[in-house]
Amino acid sequence: MRNNLIFAFILMALSITCTYKAIGEPQSPSDTQSQTPSPKVVKLKENLYKIGEVTVDTKKREASIHGWVNMNVGLIEYLACSAGGKLHESVLVLDVKPTILQVALILLGLEAEGDFQYQGDPNPPKGDPVEIWVEWNQEEEKKLLRAEDMILDNKKGKPMEHTNWVFTGSVIHEGRFIAEMEKSLIATYHDPAAILNNPLPEGADDTVYSVNSNLVPQRGTPITLTIKAIGEPKSGSALPPEIEILAGKGLDKKEGVLVQENFDEGALDITRWNVTRDGDLNQFAVDVQDVEPTTEKDYRLRVMVNTLETSDLVKYLGVRSIQTVDFSKAKEISFDLDWNNQQDRTSLTAGLYICPLKSDNPKTEKDFLGFEWVGVPPGKNICTNLWASVNGVINQLYTDSGPPNENGSRDGWLVLPGNHRIKLLLDSNGIRVWADSKQLCYALHSLSFTSGYLYLQMSSGANYSDREVYFDNIVVTAVGTQ
Repeated sequence: MRNNLIFAFILMALSITCTYKAIGEPQSPSDTQSQTPSPKVVKLKENLYKIGEVTVDTKKREASIHGWVNMNVGLIEYLACSAGGKLHESVLVLDVKPTILQVALILLGLEAEGDFQYQGDPNPPKGDPVEIWVEWNQEEEKKLLRAEDMILDNKKGKPMEHTNWVFTGSVIHEGRFIAEMEKSLIATYHDPAAILNNPLPEGADDTVYSVNSNLVPQRGTPITLTIKAIGEPKSGSALPPEIEILAGKGLDKKEGVLVQENFDEGALDITRWNVTRDGDLNQFAVDVQDVEPTTEKDYRLRVMVNTLETSDLVKYLGVRSIQTVDFSKAKEISFDLDWNNQQDRTSLTAGLYICPLKSDNPKTEKDFLGFEWVGVPPGKNICTNLWASVNGVINQLYTDSGPPNENGSRDGWLVLPGNHRIKLLLDSNGIRVWADSKQLCYALHSLSFTSGYLYLQMSSGANYSDREVYFDNIVVTAVGTQ
């Protein structure tokens, strides 16, 4: 385990040398493929960490990564790669740097012993075993499958045999981490560059596997891939003290976590947040609730309104940060948004706003920036809006109302209950937005301010019974620039 930890720190050192170009600067093709800032270790709550874009649960010994479906037909050599990898032969694309995935698996207590000499090496891979699961939303259900079910064994005419994948680890050759160069993550066809490999003998043949088109959803479908360690860790599953220190400080001294809120105290901290309200409400609540029905606690910020028998058309409720965020230099702002199990989301919005003034409702001010999800009638789906108001002139920077239906109209996107990770990358020139690791847009904003308060806010129309949304894991980090 010690050698692996040393390797982890080497990889971390390699990873933080990556720099981020200011949003307003010209971007190279490689820049536009993945505009994520340098990774950090952020402690979300007990036993739960974010390492770059990987969520690591040291108690469950799991690592989860968002991504999307890349292929739903054809021969494959990979279950997953990173953006810029061998996309013509990979079922999935994961939003993660290979360096960070290998670090995350090492920190789960897994050991890599891979010694493949070349692609298609017939020898069995060496390393600790893991299970791999893939989850996505299909219509109004969550689909959860073992990764092997997404792969068809062409010779047997049925899905790939269920097996434990092997953490072989990629290699450093002449000072270069090969997985980072080739973007290879999980290989069905034995590959020394990949981080995880298929242990079956069929892994020596590049003609055996193809996409299981009967199960794999359409291209572009967002997914979450979870890697589960098997058995007991060799050296315990808690992060080492050195990593705990990094979790509090970030990996780079030039960067850092400026705001971090996971509501784990079980109550709203009034030294960090003020409640905001605008409009006539029958009943309302802004509090912290445990949404986990088991013995484990999962505290989130709840914003609830009841607008029955009220008159004004739209009402607003939420919280405002005590601390301002200065985005004259690039900042990453990320948070979890859960629309809950609302049966009717019509005239309901929820999102994050930035405004230079203290207000009961930032949308009444002349200057603000806002990201919001808006319920689309009849209320099952949402559309995404991004707004910038400059001296009272409101500009819509981005909107997405979903694909056209058979009648040519747009019904929005289905969003199921549960946390959805929203990320904004913001500087004085422009903004990039991701939802569940899928980049939605880039826009120049022309804002007249470079510092403002954060508002987590929902709004509702009149004459609706109880409606509530949840916010969690708010993190603001400084991003290094060239």
